[in-house]
Amino acid sequence: MQPYSHARLRHSWLPLRPCPRLLPKESSNTSDAFDTLIESFAFPEKFDFVDIDLGRIRRAARAPQARQLTLHLAIRDAPAESPAAQALSDLDAASFKLFCTPVVNLFQRDATSIQLTSTDRAYPVTPEPLETGTPLDVYSIDAVRLGDRTQSEHEKGASSSTAAPRTAVLPYRALSHGRQPDPTVAYWTAFRDPYAAAGNARAPILLSLIGLDGGSAQVRHPQIDVDVTATNGDLPSRLPIGAPDSDLVHEGAALACPIRLLTQPTLPCSHARGHGALWRVVAGLSLHPFDLTQTGLKAFKDFLRLHAPRTNIVAQRSIDAIVGLDHQPAMKWMSLDGQFPSFVRGIEIVVSLEESALRDVTLHLFARTLDRFFAPYAPTNSYVQLIIRSSQAGQELHRCPARSGTRPVI
Repeated sequence: MQPYSHARLRHSWLPLRPCPRLLPKESSNTSDAFDTLIESFAFPEKFDFVDIDLGRIRRAARAPQARQLTLHLAIRDAPAESPAAQALSDLDAASFKLFCTPVVNLFQRDATSIQLTSTDRAYPVTPEPLETGTPLDVYSIDAVRLGDRTQSEHEKGASSSTAAPRTAVLPYRALSHGRQPDPTVAYWTAFRDPYAAAGNARAPILLSLIGLDGGSAQVRHPQIDVDVTATNGDLPSRLPIGAPDSDLVHEGAALACPIRLLTQPTLPCSHARGHGALWRVVAGLSLHPFDLTQTGLKAFKDFLRLHAPRTNIVAQRSIDAIVGLDHQPAMKWMSLDGQFPSFVRGIEIVVSLEESALRDVTLHLFARTLDRFFAPYAPTNSYVQLIIRSSQAGQELHRCPARSGTRPVI
């Protein structure tokens, strides 16, 4: 291979771009900051992926006939006793895998049709089982429709143009009731019955039809059809991995392709909902959910714990590593929203960490995850910049790029 001059090469961490994402997008109005936070705590292995532009590296090498390229990564400001240096000491070629992608056990499924009765007020939502007969669990309810008792069976063999229309039912807890709500329209609500859970299994999800007043609604249609996003529950976490041929089978693939799992699938988990947990999540959606001082440190860490599974020791340890929170005014020559560059007043937010507690977490990823939460602390004509500082040495560990504020200017 011929030597080549140094060039600025592009690389990016896949999960910090708008896609790919593992969990379904709830709505177009949800913040990417919360999506990144939830997935970084739930799927930490997802963030081990890096995208390197090998085509640009080859062009920079100026050796079109080369059959082998050697990529050198220069690491700076990493003392030998730091967690980053210790992790890199065991790095070798076996630590890298090509053609990998994160996957999640979620898929679209129809639920078994629900037959309405005059006595029941709540009905179990049961996804139609797979060919193996393994029972499925409901991750989310995507659509609810009212129809005739024989309509669903007829529609399976009919085209969309000849199928009889069904009446869509909107969710009760949503901002879709309209300015002039109709008291005769029914809405759906769902909940899990904690008393019906057997052993360690999740409680079944129940669906009810109610009116605007929250009472039971009477409808003319005899059947409810439900579309859900389903999952196999804890079954993937109990499957053996490392088979020589393939761990998974792609049923719809035209060509056979082995699918091997690098790590054991994680156990499903759900966040706490009692003791005002949901209200604390809603409070965190405000523009200033906590003070950017040492006084607001506890509220900041408590808010992060609302999105971290209690069984995830690494996530809990990462939150414990945050020991300081402060801010200071700043000014930077920059361009906002593509406008002409100028001096812009902004705010620098300083988060102090104990480096020793982050030995299992990438500092760059943890900083970028926190960075997205602080955009509402500045108006749209200003900027926010997060700085990560070592609590032991007091030195700056990471400085995130300045991002425009999102708070509306009145």
